[in-house]
Amino acid sequence: MTVIRRLFCPQIPRVLYRSRGQASADALELVLSFGVMILLGSLLGYLIVSTPSQVPLFLSVATPLFLLAFFRMDIALAFVIAAMLLSPEIGVGSIPKREVTIRIEDLLIVVLGMAWFARSAVMKGSALIPRTAVNRLVGVYCACFLVSTLRGMITDHVNPVKGAFFVLKYLEYFILFYVAVGTIVRRQQYKVYLTVFFLTLIVVNIYAYTQIGFGRVSAPFEGVEGEPNTLGGYQVLMMSVALGLFCHLKSWKLRWLMAGIVLFTVPPFLYTLSRASYMAFIPAYLSLIVFHRGRQKAVLIGALVAAVVVGIFFIPVQVRQRVDYTFQPQYQAGLPAAEVFGVKLDPSASARMQDWQQVFEAWKKAPFFGYGVTGQRFLDGMYLKNLAELGMVGFLA
Repeated sequence: MTVIRRLFCPQIPRVLYRSRGQASADALELVLSFGVMILLGSLLGYLIVSTPSQVPLFLSVATPLFLLAFFRMDIALAFVIAAMLLSPEIGVGSIPKREVTIRIEDLLIVVLGMAWFARSAVMKGSALIPRTAVNRLVGVYCACFLVSTLRGMITDHVNPVKGAFFVLKYLEYFILFYVAVGTIVRRQQYKVYLTVFFLTLIVVNIYAYTQIGFGRVSAPFEGVEGEPNTLGGYQVLMMSVALGLFCHLKSWKLRWLMAGIVLFTVPPFLYTLSRASYMAFIPAYLSLIVFHRGRQKAVLIGALVAAVVVGIFFIPVQVRQRVDYTFQPQYQAGLPAAEVFGVKLDPSASARMQDWQQVFEAWKKAPFFGYGVTGQRFLDGMYLKNLAELGMVGFLA
């Protein structure tokens, strides 16, 4: 029992295990362990016969994960990293133009958050919210979308269930942030988590390669239609991390490994046909060039020139057509082609421009606190979406 305790809960202070003797302490732990298992087994058995199958299934997974997170949060965090792109969606309902889905990692983050609260209450010296430079700003922003959403519920602009659900989804980001800040304290942990990140990227890319030639590629478990833009954004983020490490790592082997990961990611990235992701990669790459002071700046510039030259002759036809389509206006009933700097846009881009204009007009009627989370239509554009839902106060926060 002592060996198990030292292996799985090295952070727990010795004060929790004080007793008259080590033998009596081990005996007490054994009795308590059996008691907990009996209670959990009885509860699970009752739920199996009295509730839908999803509830006991979730508890069967959540209970051991909770215990793992409580004793070894560092290991549980690695599971969440892998689950971000390798976990299925579960649809739980919808409102107009806004489907409500949860993923397995949403459930994992909830369990991790509960374990984090429990650890903070039990373990001496474990802070619930670690001190960081952004704590006050996070608090102000969270207060903004809580106040705006409650106001939207009172004015009947927000469905209470859906609004609360999406507010909890937003809070997940901050829960995960503070769990990570409080857990990652050693240099070796960074190496382990980066390894998990890149292994997950490789698996996702392999899956994406199998879809090339059958339409737009997407990440695993993204439903029938898939979410190519989600995959494209994820690939931009991971390629940026890999390129940043390429510029700063001392080992040439690791540098070229990072370069290889980027090259391996490029083909499925192109076949996402995600124009927003293409646009996002440009400032990401240019930022690496501008802010890097080492010898790798010349390598980055050379790679950019080579990519442009190769792209002129070998860029996939689907990618070229996708980009050209943006500037090929087509008549669509009830939707005139939008025009930017004298250039007319395709129906998809025109529809987004029209949505932006309508939401901006709606925002003028609630300029300070907006309509609350989910209080306006679904919008492809985070800044205007934030402005409409949270108003100017939330937008500035």
